[in-house]
Amino acid sequence: QTRLQSAFGSTACKALYFCDGCCQPFEHFKCI
Repeated sequence: QTRLQSAFGSTACKALYFCDGCCQPFEHFKCI
């Protein structure tokens, strides 16, 4: 129930996702 909203969040090592269940955005750390 999550979807990628932006490949880059506040920094280049984070991606911005959106949770459809709770309607909240959250950041995910990318594997480098």
